[in-house]
Amino acid sequence: MATLVVQDLPVYGEALDPVVFTAADVAGDAFDNAEDVVLWVKFGAAPSGNVVVEGALAGDSGRDGTVVITSGASEQHMCGPFKGSNFNEGGQVSLTYPSGITDITVAVLRYTKG
Repeated sequence: MATLVVQDLPVYGEALDPVVFTAADVAGDAFDNAEDVVLWVKFGAAPSGNVVVEGALAGDSGRDGTVVITSGASEQHMCGPFKGSNFNEGGQVSLTYPSGITDITVAVLRYTKG
């Protein structure tokens, strides 16, 4: 399992550095969650399955938190932020993918107020 780097977005109209995408790891991925991040998923021309954001039952929201991101070829999706009581496992959000995953990349972004 790989730990994804949380990339900070600029504030007040500053130029955005190129977003770095990482190939989905067949063993899964995780990223630090301070409830201020979003996940950006890019599906390539021949994606092999879904991205699952693992959740946990949270009494305050009445939902389990698990999110399944499905897509067709060459689509992109963003989701988040991720409420800690719904998604955190030791302060991290966990992602799982189908075995043999191909052609899916992910990036984690955070907007920090200046």
